[in-house]
Amino acid sequence: MLITARRMRTVKNANKIAALPGGAAAGMGTPAGLMKQNGAFARMGRLQTGSRERILA
Repeated sequence: MLITARRMRTVKNANKIAALPGGAAAGMGTPAGLMKQNGAFARMGRLQTGSRERILA
């Protein structure tokens, strides 16, 4: 199954993710593995987490 998503909660349990910022492949792997690589996927996660924390504060 292929899922296209912008929200981290949509893909957090995926077996494999392909990060495609701007349409170019920037990383592929598990959510935890991509977070450890600190690339585009991790930046997106930090941005969304920061937004949610600001909203809840």
